[in-house]
Amino acid sequence: MKTLKNAIATGRIGHAYLFTGPRGVGKTSAARLLARAANCLATTGEKPCNECSNCLAAGREIATDLIEIDAASNTGVDNIREVIERAQFSPSIWHTKFYIIDEVHMLSVSAFNALLKTLEEPPPQVAFILATTEVHKVPATVASRCQRFDFRRVPLSAMVARLRWICEQEAIQAEDAALELVARQATGSLRDALSLMDQLRVFSEGEIKLADVQDMLGASGSEKVADFVDCMVAADLAAGLRLISSVAEDGLDIRQLNRQIVEHLHSLMLVKSGAVQGESGLIDVTEEIRQRLNSQAANVTIPELLRWIKAFAEADSNLRTTNYRQLPLEMALVEALTGPAAAASVAAPVVPEPNYRAPQPPAHQQPQRPLPRHDSRSAPEVREPLPPPIHADLGDMIAPATASQTPISAEINLDVQPQSASSDTPDGDGWENGSNEEGNTLEGGDDLSRLRTLWPRVIDQINARSKNVAAVFRDPGQVRPYKIDGKIVTISFRYPIHANRSRNEPHRGIIEAALTRVLGSPFVLDAIMFEDEGKEPGSDGPVQAKTGQRSGPKAPAPHETPRGRAAMNIFGIEKFEDQ
Repeated sequence: MKTLKNAIATGRIGHAYLFTGPRGVGKTSAARLLARAANCLATTGEKPCNECSNCLAAGREIATDLIEIDAASNTGVDNIREVIERAQFSPSIWHTKFYIIDEVHMLSVSAFNALLKTLEEPPPQVAFILATTEVHKVPATVASRCQRFDFRRVPLSAMVARLRWICEQEAIQAEDAALELVARQATGSLRDALSLMDQLRVFSEGEIKLADVQDMLGASGSEKVADFVDCMVAADLAAGLRLISSVAEDGLDIRQLNRQIVEHLHSLMLVKSGAVQGESGLIDVTEEIRQRLNSQAANVTIPELLRWIKAFAEADSNLRTTNYRQLPLEMALVEALTGPAAAASVAAPVVPEPNYRAPQPPAHQQPQRPLPRHDSRSAPEVREPLPPPIHADLGDMIAPATASQTPISAEINLDVQPQSASSDTPDGDGWENGSNEEGNTLEGGDDLSRLRTLWPRVIDQINARSKNVAAVFRDPGQVRPYKIDGKIVTISFRYPIHANRSRNEPHRGIIEAALTRVLGSPFVLDAIMFEDEGKEPGSDGPVQAKTGQRSGPKAPAPHETPRGRAAMNIFGIEKFEDQ
């Protein structure tokens, strides 16, 4: 408050002040003192003198030039307009007329706008003091025209000293421990502390003792809280539960005990971190409790303290609404002492993915059986290889694949060989035996059989990126691999919605990435419908075996085919020159 003292001493009183801070820390009282001191008639000594006529009028609340307005009850623009009109008149007795607007954040937007011009260009010999607990609700245009002063909570030691002075003035006998507990309960608000003292004066018989404060507040003493934390430091769960039960049987407030535990753990964290050195003001505790904190800090770690504080802080809201008395506090204790150990026991190391590119015998020499589902934690990670070098021109890329094309990997040989109905494909129904629903033999030879064998692994790779897409691929009645043709994998779908989504991003990228991951080489996806199996691309009907003519329209342009799209992606072109 040095700024305000200098302003009073030099007579340079500002036209507008903004006092903000928590409740009960003296914002309105400081505003009254500032108004009294600014108009004090004393010529020597400190102001206010509390002896001149102006000071006495202010003390008796009969000063006509000191106007207090409760903004919570006068929120409208009409109330502020009345203030603005009265502010135009000169003060009747004092040198400077003061308007104290308490809880100013409650004013409406229109009221703030009306007040703004007056704050910017106030009448001479008029000053405004705005007091609020929620300064963030005050418009920036208003706050910027005021001198702002932030009020802080009253320290514990200062509050205890003030309570002791009040007890001496009122001839009240009180123990120091009782005053300390009252100050802690007030949490920095002197007004709350004075309210508690008024209650205790009536509650107690004669001297105010610590037991009287505990009985009225339902609070536990600092020693009992320190004993509880000792149980936690020693990991003695049973002793901690017994202490909670004894507090509940004594009729004390369990929620108040929980708050005291959080406060003690907070002080313990500050001591453990080294932030408290000597008689540091970071913690306000007695010397006995300070020694207990130092002893406990030697046997606990900061990560443990963080878990404990989090557990008991979360229990506070549960204690407010629960019907089970001390159960949330007991659960917080159990979680604080046993939760991390239980979590560590179930943690499993993450192992990279297996390498599926290891050399394998040809498919017809392997036993044809479904492979187990892929577990991404069982083998080292696979690095995706670069695509094979391209020596063909653009026309060769668009042409159909031949048997001399470069294999995809050492495991999957993509030499396309026609597959007859008497293939080595394992027996079964549906697509698993290499035929569609109409019984036509599917294309792709051994490469298609291997893809079907590795199909569960493809689904696992898809599931790692999108569970919704993987759910569709797991049903062979909706999705099945149909053909492998060079760098193109054709997948058949039952429903058009699934086929259309698979052709578009991001689903297309997810499926192609899964195929590339499992097969070991970049692939392009082509999606068709079940009913289109056996048809040539771009045709409206099946191929006529004798004439080789299609019954539908002409074949699509190269850029409309999967091969064309693959070539465009490889060479980075947007369209062919002959289009």
